[in-house]
Amino acid sequence: MTSLLETVTVTIDYPYSEGVLKLYNKGVSMKIGKGDFTAVLGGSGWGKSTLVNLVLGLERPSAGAVYFNGEDVTRRSFVKRCSLVRTAAVFQRPTAIPQLTVAQNLSVALSFASVPRKERDERVRESLGFFGLEMLSRSYPDALSAGQRRRVDLALALAGFKPRHASASRLEP
Repeated sequence: MTSLLETVTVTIDYPYSEGVLKLYNKGVSMKIGKGDFTAVLGGSGWGKSTLVNLVLGLERPSAGAVYFNGEDVTRRSFVKRCSLVRTAAVFQRPTAIPQLTVAQNLSVALSFASVPRKERDERVRESLGFFGLEMLSRSYPDALSAGQRRRVDLALALAGFKPRHASASRLEP
């Protein structure tokens, strides 16, 4: 059975003034199947974010390979990796555009996800409702609490994904 995600001895080299820092010296290998839940744990500077960036395709490994559904996506272009991988990430710092309202941010995210214009308004409403953000749709990100901003970031990360099952649309935020 093919893993949904697999890394095979990935390493990454970072040049610095005294030479090269080799992260994951022996390489990181892992397999994640469909429906698996995986946590990446470790101390500050241990490479957790770097590993996530490698998996998301935001960085390329110096050696090794990353596979999605059995396909090697390591050397593909950033755009091609994104279209194949279909992942979402929520980063530590808020990612909403401060000059746009919550609803406008969602609409922009949907446009980047190639959602046709005529579907965007409905998808924005669905997303606002799912994440309990209806009353904040005309608010600007800087006016929101930290928890509200986190919900906006989740909505933005998942904006391009449409629930495949009716039961998924009834989940509590």
